[in-house]
Amino acid sequence: MQSPASPLLTAVHEFMFEPGFHLMTAEMPPGRDLRDILRVQQSLTVEQMEQVLIMLRDALKAAVEQSWPRFTLDATQIVVDAESNTSALLIPDMPLFGMSATMPVDAMQTMAFNPTAFASTEENSVPESTREYVTPLATLCSEMLGASAGGGGQNERFRAIPSLTIYQNTLLRSALAGTQRHSFESLDEFVGQFLSGGEGGRTTIPPRHTASPSRVGARTAHTAVPATSGSTPAASITTRTPADVDTALLQAPPAGYEINRELRTRDGWRLCVARHPSMGDVLLTTLDVSAEVGEAMRRLSGLMQTLQQSTRLELLRPLDVQRSQRILHVARPLPPGRSLLDALRERRSFSRPTVARLLVAILASYEALWSLVERQFVATSLDQFWLPAGKGEADDNGLLLDASQLILESVGTRAQLATRPVTHFARLALLLLGQDSGALSGEGPVRFSPVPELSSEINGMLRRAVSPDQSGDLTLARLHAQLTAALAGHTAVAHASRHVLKVPEDLQSVPVQANLRLRLSPVDNAQPTIALVADDSLWLGRVGTHSDYVAQFRPRNPVNDSRTRLISRAQATAFMQNGQIFLRDIGTTNPSFTAGHHIGSPEIADLPMTLVLAGEYSVEIRLLKSAYATPGPAVIGWPSSKSRSLRRGGCVLYSLDRGTLPCEVAWIFTDASLAIDTTGRLAFDDTDAQNSAARFHHHAGGFWIEATAASVMDLNGRHLQPGEVAPLGQGDTLRLQGQLFQIQPYSLESTQEG
Repeated sequence: MQSPASPLLTAVHEFMFEPGFHLMTAEMPPGRDLRDILRVQQSLTVEQMEQVLIMLRDALKAAVEQSWPRFTLDATQIVVDAESNTSALLIPDMPLFGMSATMPVDAMQTMAFNPTAFASTEENSVPESTREYVTPLATLCSEMLGASAGGGGQNERFRAIPSLTIYQNTLLRSALAGTQRHSFESLDEFVGQFLSGGEGGRTTIPPRHTASPSRVGARTAHTAVPATSGSTPAASITTRTPADVDTALLQAPPAGYEINRELRTRDGWRLCVARHPSMGDVLLTTLDVSAEVGEAMRRLSGLMQTLQQSTRLELLRPLDVQRSQRILHVARPLPPGRSLLDALRERRSFSRPTVARLLVAILASYEALWSLVERQFVATSLDQFWLPAGKGEADDNGLLLDASQLILESVGTRAQLATRPVTHFARLALLLLGQDSGALSGEGPVRFSPVPELSSEINGMLRRAVSPDQSGDLTLARLHAQLTAALAGHTAVAHASRHVLKVPEDLQSVPVQANLRLRLSPVDNAQPTIALVADDSLWLGRVGTHSDYVAQFRPRNPVNDSRTRLISRAQATAFMQNGQIFLRDIGTTNPSFTAGHHIGSPEIADLPMTLVLAGEYSVEIRLLKSAYATPGPAVIGWPSSKSRSLRRGGCVLYSLDRGTLPCEVAWIFTDASLAIDTTGRLAFDDTDAQNSAARFHHHAGGFWIEATAASVMDLNGRHLQPGEVAPLGQGDTLRLQGQLFQIQPYSLESTQEG
């Protein structure tokens, strides 16, 4: 123990063993113990906690390799030096062994104790592997973030920590279950997954500790048994300051690339057109990430990987992501057309029908991006949109969004993101019409001049929308629908591409059963139960008589049943108000979380999102894009209906965890597409409308099913051809893609928890 394998461990310098008395002296590193810091700060930030976590992982690995006695991992054993931004782990407070020499020091910690007080127990034994430190380290992590996690006993309830991601809370809860129950094989596995947030990719997190040149003799002597805390305030942990941007590194291309021309450059990043031997011409962004640590780098890494794996045709997806110590390179294909900014510079403005088409295409590209990421990123410049090759205004649709550049600028350079897409779209529309209404990001001065030939009502809506503090309850769906209709001559764009469907003649006389809720119960248990909801609200909970989405853990056993009972019969609700979706949790005992905070009073649902019911059950919620443009398909034989939804498409709720009751819920505003996933199960998906297995509609108060080109469908034994639409009612039997379902309406009992 006198020669530790890591500078993060203190060394033993002097000792004395007597029959009834042991004394040991070791170096005392500079700084204050973590307990002192927590008394002043109450909790550390996530990045500060991660810094200590990395240090402890490295120190404990070295201790296990040298067979050091077990550490108790108390906060008083961790010393943090704010001046050098380093931490150290003090020696275990117990009898040590294996020492053979002495070494004089100026700064030391001295421990004196009676050896009879320490029996040969698990607490003072030598750990066999770093796995035994996973639970104590997870407990310490919770303490550093201001949460009381305890020791992970079976009767203890883990409370999610708002500052952590949902995935990190899941890992922490697993680690706190105890050494005999958690699945981590080593500290490396736990800390690696915890720091990465479950996101893969080629990006790695650099160590944030550096060895202090000399910690011995820097302070006066310190007696450490029992450990005492001074009365002076503890120094806060400092984080690494951003380094100056290295211009030479930004100018140098990555291996295998040849720079052709530079498009844009700002502090910390550069956008170029480059040539690659196998990929051809590419857009190449070079970003300085030397100052990015912790959450920012994990976010960039995860978002780039998400874009790479996406199949959305509206997005420019990364082809290659390379990371060096200070620079991140992201390459994606160079579109054959030109940027929207270049097109606008040539014309100075677009015609109103062209602006309507562009706004429709831009919203589609945004919805493609927002379906992959939780936050509603928006472009800061028109050159993040690329138009296809064409000569006239009629070709200015079907544009692509350079999502990689958008994300790199927003996250990598800490740009302020627009919190109101309504403001962004209003300013975007005015810019395309030849007016300067302020920055697209929503920052900066607001400038508005009425648009000629637009009604006073539309101009008034635009005036309110361009100012973030005046937009009020104006939603993006309402702004987009009314603005594009006004610009396109109300219905010109919609009717040009309107699909025509039909109700079979023998089914046109069948009365429509008024239903707001239907369940498709599978005869084969391998398929999920599918719930269709067209009400103003839907409910989530553990009981099917109280909730649309039934959250239960599987398989049934005492452990899973106890976890299910933590969820209320009706735990949370999502509801629609003026076209905006809100979320509210009514759990009286165990609150629900999203994006690291409690859900209590109604708040706007920023979709897509993950909702953790009662802190136990994760439900993914995302929007479904309608397969048809406004005003929807023309259906021959459909009864007339005066009701109009404020939103198009729908919303889907599902769980990614296979250890749950199979359940899918579609909240249908107008229509929702059902597809077959890679495992052969039916799931709601809007990525490929042409190859969907079926499509559900809510019209004239009832539910309808549409047979698509890829459908294999029988309703009550009658085969439906592609393009045919049939009503669904109580007692119907539906065979879809070879799977049999029984259709039954249902209603919810009291939503109050009893």
